[in-house]
Amino acid sequence: MPVDDAATDLLDIDNIYVIVRPIKLGADSHVCMSVYVCDSTAGLHQKFLLRDKSSYALTFNDKQKVIVVANEVVNMHEADGQFVRSIERCMGYHLY
Repeated sequence: MPVDDAATDLLDIDNIYVIVRPIKLGADSHVCMSVYVCDSTAGLHQKFLLRDKSSYALTFNDKQKVIVVANEVVNMHEADGQFVRSIERCMGYHLY
């Protein structure tokens, strides 16, 4: 699976969050992006699907929310993957 981006959390937990794009053979190219959450020894803690089919960047804000930039939308998730909210493009500017 190709990796689109990776980030580490801001606390001493040392989790690694990685956006991956599954490779799906055949005519259906509409695959969901996922975030894999691993510890510092690469042990998988959890995985969650993203709302957008294409994501470009992954980071954290100061409240430990996972921020994912996708096309013209910024999606915010809890560290466990629970969706919080989306922020759409504003004032005609692109977010990437």
